[in-house]
Amino acid sequence: MAQGTPVWRSLWKTNIPNKLKAFGWRACQNALPTKDNLACRGIIDNDRCELCKQASESVLHVLWECGVAQDIWAGSMRRLQKGITDQMEFLQLVEDLMLRLFEDEWEIFWVQYFVHIWCPLSGLAFKLNFDATIFSNTSSSGFGAIIRNGMGEVMVGLLARGPYVASSEEGEALACRKALEFAVDFGFREIVLEGDNATIMKLLMSPQANMSRLGHIYEDICILATGFRSLTISCIRHGANGVAHSLAWFAAQIDSKIIWLEDSPPPALEALYLDCISLHN
Repeated sequence: MAQGTPVWRSLWKTNIPNKLKAFGWRACQNALPTKDNLACRGIIDNDRCELCKQASESVLHVLWECGVAQDIWAGSMRRLQKGITDQMEFLQLVEDLMLRLFEDEWEIFWVQYFVHIWCPLSGLAFKLNFDATIFSNTSSSGFGAIIRNGMGEVMVGLLARGPYVASSEEGEALACRKALEFAVDFGFREIVLEGDNATIMKLLMSPQANMSRLGHIYEDICILATGFRSLTISCIRHGANGVAHSLAWFAAQIDSKIIWLEDSPPPALEALYLDCISLHN
């Protein structure tokens, strides 16, 4: 039996959102973008913990050993505070806790990790980038969207082939509507919406009703926007929208759509790499 298999089985059975299950799995796999992991990949030089500034920011340290994390656990369940020391890896800690905690405590444990420690540390703000392109030779269009967190990690990506559109504005407006539908379908409620078409982004921020032939699309976008707890609209330069642009262009190679969940879309790997360099410089 593979190391950690009982943990995986227990984690998948918990009554928590899939996003938290994926987070737990990545934490146990040492696959979170902690500073020690980023330093090992040559992305950053300093691996000091952002919270205590004293130790290397490993998964085990930032989620358990750090003084800030301990302050959070101090007000939590008593079983979390007794006899759990000298663990070498986060997976060992989780295996120990799995035997100590009741089912409801096990679920609370993961929620507290994600909400009270990891999200504030990563500055978790989900960014939704979208783009569209027109394929005149095939009388069709392409759409790309990518949702990432504050660390630049891909949460979900989408590319799709669509019908022919008469103008870039129509293509971008349709892409924006589809992007918001995409975010709603995957449960995101607080996002920063980024596009590179200045006309579209300006119209989205306008309080006035759009009376053009595309008015019904903008009306749909406004209705979708009311479903978010927080929606910030930002117009960015074309060069900063490379991932969504790469996905939209690749749509010419497919017949319908492709979705990636917590995985980097191969058609946009180069653009993701460039964004990663920019994020950590």
